[in-house]
Amino acid sequence: LFTCFFMLKDGPSMTRRAAAALPLRPVAGERWFAETGHMLRRYIVGLTALGAFNAVVVGTGAAILRLPLIGSIMVVTLLGNYVPYLGAFFAGAFAVLIALSTGGVDTALWMLLIVVLANGSMQTALTPFAYGAALNISPLTTLLVTIVGGLIAGALGVALAAPVAAIIAHTVRRTTEPVTIHRD
Repeated sequence: LFTCFFMLKDGPSMTRRAAAALPLRPVAGERWFAETGHMLRRYIVGLTALGAFNAVVVGTGAAILRLPLIGSIMVVTLLGNYVPYLGAFFAGAFAVLIALSTGGVDTALWMLLIVVLANGSMQTALTPFAYGAALNISPLTTLLVTIVGGLIAGALGVALAAPVAAIIAHTVRRTTEPVTIHRD
């Protein structure tokens, strides 16, 4: 919260100072930071859309199983989506423990199946498309860089691979596009 306050308060001056440190003209540096920030915001929107999808699937499963605290299960599932691997694990454990405490072992096993399907196969299938659309890179590229990121840096690499690849691709496009000189 402390960092967020100062990013909002001093963001434009921080961007100007950081852009001046780049080997670009200050205007081009500020534009690059603005475009990169926009790209990261789209990534967060994609991440939120996936989390909302997971929350709806898990919440629907919880409603079918007649569990209490469906809203809490959905909120924890949504928020758990922002933490790679561990978030899904703890959100799933939360839902399964609620199912176990209210419906017994059979209900908990059904909830576990729903959580595994939502956080496993369904999310794995949708992630490349959601991130690819949000970051303006192909779903195959998203999948491949995520795998490489995981091999190189584990869970952190998986979380950061797609946005870092998109920023690199954007930077390469910006630095290789022809410069147009306008004469007035």
